[in-house]
Amino acid sequence: MEKDILKSAAIAYQKLLNIEYRIVLGRKWKQKVLDIAFLPDNFYMHIMMRKMEGIFNDYWCDKK
Repeated sequence: MEKDILKSAAIAYQKLLNIEYRIVLGRKWKQKVLDIAFLPDNFYMHIMMRKMEGIFNDYWCDKK
């Protein structure tokens, strides 16, 4: 990734640091809770997942 793209991604990710999501799924008296929080240590993992998604799409979606 280019430095300016990485910097803009870091700035965008920083806005998510104070946000937490709680998703409650349930059916027939059974309940599951999914908590999502954006932690500073996970930034590089998210960047790598995004990069791998791009590589996957370039490889598989452009082939005919």
